[in-house]
Parts: sequence; structure tokens; C-alpha cells
Amino acid sequence: KIEDSFVVNTKDNQHVRVKPILITKNKTTSAVLQNLRHHMRAHIIKLVGDLTYLEFVNNLITHRVQKQLQDILRKVYPLTVCEIRWMGTEPEGVPIKESVPPPLATSQKEEEQEAVEASA
Repeated sequence: KIEDSFVVNTKDNQHVRVKPILITKNKTTSAVLQNLRHHMRAHIIKLVGDLTYLEFVNNLITHRVQKQLQDILRKVYPLTVCEIRWMGTEPEGVPIKESVPPPLATSQKEEEQEAVEASA
């Protein structure tokens, strides 16, 4: 089970707190959970940044956001539940600390493959 809470900005500069919840089909390692959390945050931040507040609310109600999110995260690990359990606006003057999470550290094997591809 993965729960998260973070603030994102919409296209019309509304501060929105989003609280998603994910439940995996099986028990998973912490590395997989971290990867899911990273991809979930990055996708939601990108998606909400491209929509106005009303468009985002309409997409939440019609489950477009949840469907897109589940399709992306399914490639990382199979999910039973992928929902936005809560969404609300933040009052003016509240400092926003969240941003796009840094990319996950690549493994040594991936770095070696990138080096080989670069030299070819």
C-alpha cells in the first residue's frame, strides 16, 4: 500500500493538494514501492500542470486521471487499486515545497549500457 500527499499547481495557478493511494497485487520490495511513488508523483505533477482546475476536477470525476495513472504504473508493477482518495485546494500564502522528484538513481548495469551505447 502506498499513500502520498503533495501540492501541485494547475495551469491557472491554483494550489491543489492531491492524496493518491496505490495498492499492489502482491507484497513488493521497498525499491519497487519507491519507484511506483516516484512515477506516480511525476505523472500527477505533469498532468495537473497541463490542466486548469476545472479540467482537473472533471477528469478526476470521470476517472480519466486514475485510468492514465494506472496504465503508466502498470508497467512498473501490477496494481489492484489506483485512486485519488482526496483532492482539495490549499489556501493562499501556504508555502509550496513539493516539486518534480529527482530521477531515480540508475543502477551500475544501466550506466554501463549507456556508456556502451554512447561509444557506438
